[in-house]
Amino acid sequence: YNEDVKIQDNSYLLLFTILWSTIAIIGILANLCVIFVMLFSIKLTSATQYFILNLAVSDMLFLMICPALLIINVNKLIHYDQLPHFLAVVMCKADYFSSHLTVFINCLTLMSMTFDRYMVIMHPLRSLSFRTKNKAILVNLIIWIGRLKNYIHLKIIK
Repeated sequence: YNEDVKIQDNSYLLLFTILWSTIAIIGILANLCVIFVMLFSIKLTSATQYFILNLAVSDMLFLMICPALLIINVNKLIHYDQLPHFLAVVMCKADYFSSHLTVFINCLTLMSMTFDRYMVIMHPLRSLSFRTKNKAILVNLIIWIGRLKNYIHLKIIK
């Protein structure tokens, strides 16, 4: 979205809002289904199932926060210059934090899944010793804690 380009009508903004809202609603419902099935319908026994659960949680967080803030910004529903400075700063940081956190967690989880699949295919016997649910939970926790620590560390230094 470029503020220098003057849009004659709001059809672009309406289309943008409808598309992002549709993506967010469908994505949230789909991820809720995945989380529900993973937690209540099947017994989590493999590392892959824990990685998929981690992806669903991260995707749902992204879809709950980022499209809403994007729609607010594009449609100028909230004018940040009219908000108290503290609230504007909090919303800006929340947008940055949530989008970066979830994208990095998705990427790192997909990398972990890729490594897991590689080990299963290339070293099937050796991979049995470390493809446990406890190690998958540990990897997912390291991903979340590591990314949160990295974000907090960067904000303290800046």
